[in-house]
Amino acid sequence: MLGLAALIVTLALWALTVGATPISLGQILAILRDTSADSHEGLILWSVRLPRVVAAVVVGASLAVAGAIMQAVTGNPLAEPGLLGVNAGAAFAVVVLTVVLGPGVAMGLTLWAAYGGAASAAVLVYALRAKGPMGATP
Repeated sequence: MLGLAALIVTLALWALTVGATPISLGQILAILRDTSADSHEGLILWSVRLPRVVAAVVVGASLAVAGAIMQAVTGNPLAEPGLLGVNAGAAFAVVVLTVVLGPGVAMGLTLWAAYGGAASAAVLVYALRAKGPMGATP
């Protein structure tokens, strides 16, 4: 686990150096130490690269946690979103929203519809399974 954590930190630092404007690792560390630096590289780092890297790490961690939860709930080490109909529920909700409100639906509303459809599908599949003869087993 420590090796993987070190690998994430190493790759995150490398990702901060990659872009149209080359910024060396030494420059990045200097900019991170002196937050009052007002340079072109500092602007790129604070407004573009650092948010991109932080978002990538947070989203990756969130997907890992969601996968672990799904595997624990179903008792299946190969569990994936299609198993509980999460993908289909999200797609169905977005299609219904688009048909009802038209193709010019705001992206934020579409995201909330997809989230609601995914959650509804997962709850519905689990509730239907709970009505079976053995109850809600994985």
